[in-house]
Amino acid sequence: MTADPLFYTSILLILGGLGYYFFGSFLLYFCGHLPIFWMSLVPKKTPHYNLIFVCFLVYGRIEYNCKLPSEKYMTHSDFRSVPHFPLENRKSELLHLFAMNIYGIYIIPFQSLALNFVLYTNFVLIRHWNSLDYATRLITFGWSAGIQFFWYFVLHFGGRFYSYSKRNRVSWKFMETKNLQEAKYMSKFRKSTRPLGIGYEGYFIIKPLSVLKFLKGVVRWTIRVLLTIQ
Repeated sequence: MTADPLFYTSILLILGGLGYYFFGSFLLYFCGHLPIFWMSLVPKKTPHYNLIFVCFLVYGRIEYNCKLPSEKYMTHSDFRSVPHFPLENRKSELLHLFAMNIYGIYIIPFQSLALNFVLYTNFVLIRHWNSLDYATRLITFGWSAGIQFFWYFVLHFGGRFYSYSKRNRVSWKFMETKNLQEAKYMSKFRKSTRPLGIGYEGYFIIKPLSVLKFLKGVVRWTIRVLLTIQ
């Protein structure tokens, strides 16, 4: 039986990814004082230092929603007023878009990599089920299930993020205004914005149906593999 280079390449990628996420975070926690990580470029005395890890995801599910009761907000009520709200929203939008231009580009290849890797592991399990031992079956199934659950979680989180952003944008219709001029201004401002999403603008943005499309692709191509084998 000849060695499959794609199989060993996938093993190398899996082990490398697991090592990075487990040991990388371990070293960053215990050896953060050493200048060997990108975080060392940021002074530790910087205010809200820990928020840098998640600064590319602006959390606006509640604060940018104008339909909720006042006791649920963490910010001052003036934040959701016409003189302040449009400017602050534009700031968060620019920060999000700037970050997505850096991080969002990696969503595209990983979407394809996750789908093709799952299809490959499914093919190996279906095609070579009788020739694989119990341990190999278990490991291969674990790879397939692990990648699927991880990517389902990412797509689900991205879809909820997009839904919250879209819901917030609709809620701006109900913002309190002092006069007709402010109402017209907010109406034009709302029409000039778009819901924020995780991904790369113009190529792929994670939406609520993205997880279903990914699942549909896995099921469809797995069935085609079965039909091809038969």
